[in-house]
Amino acid sequence: MRQMILLLKFIVLFNFCNAQSDTVFNQKDVNGLRQGYWKVTMTDIKGRTYLYAIEVYKDNKKNGLCFYYYPNGKKQSEISYRNDTLNGLSKYYRSYGVIQYEENFIDGKSHGFKRYYNTSGELAEEQEYTDGAVTGTYNLYSKKQNIIVTSYNINGIENGVRKVYSDNNKKELLKEFDFTNGIRVGARYYKNGKLIKEEKFNYEEELKKDKELQTKSKTVDG
Repeated sequence: MRQMILLLKFIVLFNFCNAQSDTVFNQKDVNGLRQGYWKVTMTDIKGRTYLYAIEVYKDNKKNGLCFYYYPNGKKQSEISYRNDTLNGLSKYYRSYGVIQYEENFIDGKSHGFKRYYNTSGELAEEQEYTDGAVTGTYNLYSKKQNIIVTSYNINGIENGVRKVYSDNNKKELLKEFDFTNGIRVGARYYKNGKLIKEEKFNYEEELKKDKELQTKSKTVDG
């Protein structure tokens, strides 16, 4: 009798688990719209089926944090959606599990710092975006995680002062370069915190040189 009771409990538990797996994933409402969590599988080059994605839906639109995977099971990305549009922080990973870069979105447009990481998962560089445009601060990091270059872009073109620092804890300023619409118009060099050399360049002349270099580059590239 005791064995029969245990068997019945096992059958009930097994059926419950199956029912749970059916109701948690890949469900549609009476209107045929996807709702809740959905599993997506794909086939790799060897014909093996693997879990590619776990997505979250509301009324047939992605809403929430969705996860995507490599064939080896490692996480490929985690992407935040609202009404089928990128919203919030999304992260992308290398196939061996280390983060590659992360990017924040507002209504489908990149906004805030997009951060890139080296093969060890350490911060390598970051670029600020404003409403989808490359507008904001850029920072380059050393392996010691010190900022060694900082600059500013407006719509993808460097403007303002680019600063170059030594790779030590003192953050000693080494160089400064002034840019106007991507053209260098000034430079300053420092040693032990003191200005030792300063240069100024004519914008029109430098712009002409830049155009000539671009023309030569196009000629060489064919």
